[in-house]
Amino acid sequence: MTSKPPTLLLTVFLISNLLGASAETAFDSLEIGLDYVGNANRNVFHEYWSPGRGINAFIGTPFYYGVVQAGVQGLTFYGRESEISDFRDIYVYLKWGIPWSLPFKANWFNYIGVGSHIMILEREVSYARYENEIGFCLGTSVRYPIYRNMAAYLAGSYNIILTHKKIHLLFLSAGVSYSLVTPRWLKAFLE
Repeated sequence: MTSKPPTLLLTVFLISNLLGASAETAFDSLEIGLDYVGNANRNVFHEYWSPGRGINAFIGTPFYYGVVQAGVQGLTFYGRESEISDFRDIYVYLKWGIPWSLPFKANWFNYIGVGSHIMILEREVSYARYENEIGFCLGTSVRYPIYRNMAAYLAGSYNIILTHKKIHLLFLSAGVSYSLVTPRWLKAFLE
């Protein structure tokens, strides 16, 4: 009997986060990131659409336990046949996870997330031009400081979009982030 990838990923996530701990106080700092995203897996969905590349932008902060991130990711998927419309997928999400310290000042972050996939079709079709579906993700990233408050990172995220037939997508990304101390007025608002 084989285990499905989401079950295995969820098990690894839960075990790693139960072992981890956050030493920072809630909302003490902010991390703003931007990365380049690509879809790496292939399944039945990809027989109809070819994935393009996209971008992801996020802002994160230490929470009472762990770290929370809010962000938006955008990619275009191209129809493989003329009668299949291209569409843009805008994923607005909230993630929570636990950061781990690694050697050489690196940081490993495992997270779980939920969000809304807003799919915008490029042209009119026989069904709705806009679709909005709930999605879940499990992911991991490794972050390494490169200069003062800047860091480079690599990430992977396994997403499930709850359409009529579930869409399973694996995203790989690389990017940079900038960390700063949260302004007092913003910290007071967040608390």
